[in-house]
Amino acid sequence: MFFQNRVVNPVVGRLLRSSLHRMLSGRVALITVTGRKTGNTYRFPVMYVRAEDVLYVLVGQHDRKTWWRNVRRPAPVRLLIAGHRLDGTAAVLEGSEANAAKKAYLARFPRAATAVTQDTPVVRISPCSKSPDKHLATAESRPPGTASQRFRDLPRSTSRNRAHGRHGRSTP
Repeated sequence: MFFQNRVVNPVVGRLLRSSLHRMLSGRVALITVTGRKTGNTYRFPVMYVRAEDVLYVLVGQHDRKTWWRNVRRPAPVRLLIAGHRLDGTAAVLEGSEANAAKKAYLARFPRAATAVTQDTPVVRISPCSKSPDKHLATAESRPPGTASQRFRDLPRSTSRNRAHGRHGRSTP
């Protein structure tokens, strides 16, 4: 865990913030969470699945990670997905909604099945329509041309884009 937190996560974070983000953006986002007790901000990469206008994140090794406990009750988060900064509200799911989200996640990432148990927490992230926090601006308050607040407006997958070349034309 030390190696992942101190080496891998910072490298992936830099990659997601760079122009090379397309290599990971279809499946990895950079999330910023605020600690509910300390008020400290934490930023790290997470794998996600998009379903319509909602993102789902399964918390692998949840017994060793603490970030998801900050969103047991709905809490604001900031995301960097496909080069776009987005604000959202994250909350831990329970019951049948959590099971449905796990199925969607495993359909996208079948190799994760070995790590997913009944106790694995699922975090739902919904886009913010209006944010009470002045640091989490909404789409209406952003200057024209900045990131959209709707997850469904983001590119679906970067792997398809690479297959057809940079401009959408088939490559030999």
